[in-house]
Amino acid sequence: VTPAVEQMLGRHPLDVTGAHLLEHVHEHDRENAEALVRSSSEGWPTRGELRLVARDLAEGADMVMVKPGMPYLDICRRVKDAFGVPTFAYQVSGEYAMLSAAFEKGWLDRDRAMLESLTAFKRAGASGILTYFAVEAAKLLKR
Repeated sequence: VTPAVEQMLGRHPLDVTGAHLLEHVHEHDRENAEALVRSSSEGWPTRGELRLVARDLAEGADMVMVKPGMPYLDICRRVKDAFGVPTFAYQVSGEYAMLSAAFEKGWLDRDRAMLESLTAFKRAGASGILTYFAVEAAKLLKR
């Protein structure tokens, strides 16, 4: 974190307050963002994810990557709604491995479960998905 960013935010970026967070919110999302700031100051979302996103945007990011994706579907939605920036989800290798193991054991239908897992990201507001299933999913979607 650069001193210039710290000065712009008025404090260390990890300690961004609700007032500073709102500086990076699109005007039309102000009411929703204010509610998110109130809830984040009460401990939800945990670990200050929205404050970290605000810091990244203050440093010049023009998009956000949420990872791991599946456990943070709610964060994908909150980030997309509050900041209105392209929000991508990363289906990490552990999620891929978990699904692949279930496919190998015959517990899940490969095509249906893979597409459903990717659809969940889109329903959560993800603008795009980084996944190890990319080539396989693209072939299925072309059918």
